[in-house]
Amino acid sequence: MHLLSLDAVAAGLVWQEVFFRQFGSSGRWDQRLILGCAIWLAYVADRLFDILSLNTQKPTTERHAYIRGHWRTMVVIWLTVFISSFILAYLRLPKLEFIGGLWITILINLYFLTLRFSGKIPTLGSLKEILTATLFTIGVSFFPLLTLPEILFQYLWLQVIFGVLCFTNVLLISHWEHWIDRGQEEHSLSQRSSNRSTLLKILLTNLIGLGLVMAFMLPGIFSLAFLISSAGICVLYLRGRGSETGKLKFLIDLPLMLPFLLFFFF
Repeated sequence: MHLLSLDAVAAGLVWQEVFFRQFGSSGRWDQRLILGCAIWLAYVADRLFDILSLNTQKPTTERHAYIRGHWRTMVVIWLTVFISSFILAYLRLPKLEFIGGLWITILINLYFLTLRFSGKIPTLGSLKEILTATLFTIGVSFFPLLTLPEILFQYLWLQVIFGVLCFTNVLLISHWEHWIDRGQEEHSLSQRSSNRSTLLKILLTNLIGLGLVMAFMLPGIFSLAFLISSAGICVLYLRGRGSETGKLKFLIDLPLMLPFLLFFFF
């Protein structure tokens, strides 16, 4: 799942469902399918763009090595999924949802453009983890938010804290792979941070604390899902300290998938 980016798809679908249930609504099959395809397309496109600039003589991640070894097949599959999902979205989605999806697509392309210029403007590379988490949050919560009669601050607050959760998840894998990024001369936030471990400790401590407060003060599926995912990321961080993280990389999105257990109770 990790090499094909299917773990990110599963995590996105789980949290889309969490948002739907938190808002007291239910999603349609086409919304779920389109989100899953969109996440996969974005992640694979990111890796396809990455292999164009990777130095093959230096260390690289297993997922990039896999894409590089099967790039022709992946391009054909990517184009097939893109065309199919676009047709499905055009035929099935209401105008508001379709136009909103186009705007998100534009934001994703701006993200790719930002990364392409990161070599000349290193500061832009520092935005990678932040932009990845932000776009993932927007995409996952997009359809659920449109089911609300009106968007209140409390709903936007849920988006913000979920975005911080996603950012911590992305930062953790960047932390594990900082030596690879350094070899490839990538300008990510993990490369510019002098103490990644301290930053992760601060984020995880606050996430766990906020999760506990929410679970007791605002009980509901979102609060419990947030606490479970925060605890899962914390466990991965602790397991990866001072040990080989190669095997743990395949579990990086597992904490974001664990809230599916709550669907049996909510």
